[in-house]
Amino acid sequence: MLTGGYKSSMLLQCARWVKLYNKPQVKRRDPSSTPTVLVVSTENTTEEEVTRLINMSTADLPINEYSSSDDLLKQFKSLGKMNLKDSEVDIVIQYYANNELNTEDLYGVINDLEDDNREVVALIVDYIKRIRPAEPSTDERIQLKNVSNELKTLAIKFDIPVITANQINRAGNMAIDAAAGEGKEDLARLLGRANIAVSWDLLENVDWAAIINMEREKRSGTLYLTIKRIKMRYKDLSRYQYINHPFAANSTIQLIDDIKMDKSLSILSLSSDMVGVSQYGSKGSMTSRERESISTMEKVDLFDMDGSINGSI
Repeated sequence: MLTGGYKSSMLLQCARWVKLYNKPQVKRRDPSSTPTVLVVSTENTTEEEVTRLINMSTADLPINEYSSSDDLLKQFKSLGKMNLKDSEVDIVIQYYANNELNTEDLYGVINDLEDDNREVVALIVDYIKRIRPAEPSTDERIQLKNVSNELKTLAIKFDIPVITANQINRAGNMAIDAAAGEGKEDLARLLGRANIAVSWDLLENVDWAAIINMEREKRSGTLYLTIKRIKMRYKDLSRYQYINHPFAANSTIQLIDDIKMDKSLSILSLSSDMVGVSQYGSKGSMTSRERESISTMEKVDLFDMDGSINGSI
């Protein structure tokens, strides 16, 4: 991801999407447990993450303009559709300082949540460069390689997706800055695998990877999140490797959800002759699948989404 290009917000969006758009009857090892997305933040505090989550869920007012916390939570439930019901996916956010946590500690975090009758269905780490490998090294490249190896092992052991992010290298940022200065559009198209920061092994270990960037379409002034896929390990279910998805009006954090719309709102280019993805074919059925088994682990500064939304912060 480009520096300042929606990295942390994208990871939080993933947590939100898992919660909103995964079926409540998803199979778990313990059907009585609460399916939980675990967000491990090493960059933003729990309060900052909650603020972001609210802002990307409710476009009505900035968070500081609500008259009371009750009004805010009401909007969060109604407009943001973040109300909780039995067996629905929950979100737990835990904050750790930079390099306080290593990959081995994550097993303990997941097990502790399991002791609280929570089963982790997805792990989101913000972000990979700010946690330590269990196998240390003085070389930054080797450290990132080890972290990615160990996160992949964790994903396999618990049969859960592990989602994280990293910045692109200096050459990639310079290329984007130069192209923007020349008035070019579709800037993320200029980048590729060679722009992965520090370690090529990061790309080798992942099943799916993309470069993202925030870019404003010059003609309309609409802000888009550009996504350029650079790797997909398994069968490619999509014909698109590059799309641009719109933000809500006057927002730099809330993407417009179109998962239940008849046509996608994404477009293939930000150039003057923009073409919508939907013009190339129908969106079709969702490609997400029910997970047959999902699992669950030390808690520091635990944020419970159940408690907060139900007014027990």
